[in-house]
Amino acid sequence: MNVDSCDDFKLSQSSTSTAAGSSAATNTSTQPDLPKLPFGHCLVNVRWRNHEIIPEIQKSFTSLMYTDDYDFIDFHPSSQHIVAVLSEAEVLCNNDENQNIRRKFARIYKLSHQNARAQPLHGVILFHFTEITEPFFQSVQSLCVLDFSMTFIPLNSYESLPPLLSTLKDSTKTKNPFKMDRASTAARCTNKDVLIVLMAIPGVGEKQARKLLEKFGSLRDIAAASQAELSSVVGDRLASGVADFLDRKNTV
Repeated sequence: MNVDSCDDFKLSQSSTSTAAGSSAATNTSTQPDLPKLPFGHCLVNVRWRNHEIIPEIQKSFTSLMYTDDYDFIDFHPSSQHIVAVLSEAEVLCNNDENQNIRRKFARIYKLSHQNARAQPLHGVILFHFTEITEPFFQSVQSLCVLDFSMTFIPLNSYESLPPLLSTLKDSTKTKNPFKMDRASTAARCTNKDVLIVLMAIPGVGEKQARKLLEKFGSLRDIAAASQAELSSVVGDRLASGVADFLDRKNTV
């Protein structure tokens, strides 16, 4: 595994120069865009370089590339996600109005939406949940989800980070089973209704009804078919019954 910037995938010169200096850490208007990551590459903030979880993260990625250009994010595990970790110390240093964390969230939100992409990046906030940080959990969660519409995940231990980063990476290549195609869903519902109508014809069961639907595509086309065309699918006897049931004088 290569744990450094790849020779064939380096941060742009403009990103490096723009982020240099303290002004980049405080002024979001000068914040450089994130590089477009190939699948399997992960951008990592340099403060994590010697952390004990790094070997586990390496197992799931082709390459880890360290940078100090973005002090407010910790990981960029895919082309669609940026991840920031709220450590115990960071939560405790926050004030009652969450101003420090609010500024951090604002910078993440701005960065995720400033890039010229087909769709924005998804900000993912990981909250180190301990007995000490528990009293702050609800207010920070509300700020993250309600004010900035970002994903908020509590972590009991940093050991949960490697599998989570791996999941975010893999999610960009995996079809979401809960995302439904409205057009195909409507078509399935329509087909079900047509089958019910056809099965109401005497002698027509589910098998014959499906054959008719597969052949003609819609109830209107079945009604418009000639008896010879119907016979080629369900036979002469049933074709006559279908034709009588879907009387040509009726409007389908």
